[in-house]
Amino acid sequence: MSQPDLGTKRVCVSCGARFYDLNRAPAICPKCGTEQPALVPRLRRNSDSLSPRSGECCPHQENR
Repeated sequence: MSQPDLGTKRVCVSCGARFYDLNRAPAICPKCGTEQPALVPRLRRNSDSLSPRSGECCPHQENR
């Protein structure tokens, strides 16, 4: 569970470490010291990439 008094949970753009920004601007990674950008867009998956396509579900089974 996130703790609001620690600020926003972030992932470093350089080393990938997870940390809380402690409500500081700019946020600085405690592991590598890289200054983090204010807004980092999150990658999102489309719903098409999550559902298996027909015929690709079970390649080891034969179609009956």
